[in-house]
Amino acid sequence: MAVNVISFIITLLAEAVFAFAAVFFMIVALNGYSESDAAYGIVAFAALALAIILVTSALASFSTGGLIRRGYKAWLAVPIAVVVFSFLGFIFIGIAGVLGAAVAEIARINF
Repeated sequence: MAVNVISFIITLLAEAVFAFAAVFFMIVALNGYSESDAAYGIVAFAALALAIILVTSALASFSTGGLIRRGYKAWLAVPIAVVVFSFLGFIFIGIAGVLGAAVAEIARINF
């Protein structure tokens, strides 16, 4: 049980740091948009990133338990789960950044 929590926390922290850095890239990318239009994009990104972080961290925790049940040692199961699901989370957070910029563009055009 403790290794599941450890993999959850490590994945959560790694993706949270990446999402925090992605917010700064979004602020630079949305330079020139009005504040109200950019806010829609940043809020959409924050909601998507939070969902991605929680889901992939939970999946890392569950997969750690699955790897241990298959006979992997804890010192090997945790890094495998953390690396795989952190990488997937990084990809999905990047996609969420693009979707957040798209939401800001839609808000700029329609409102």
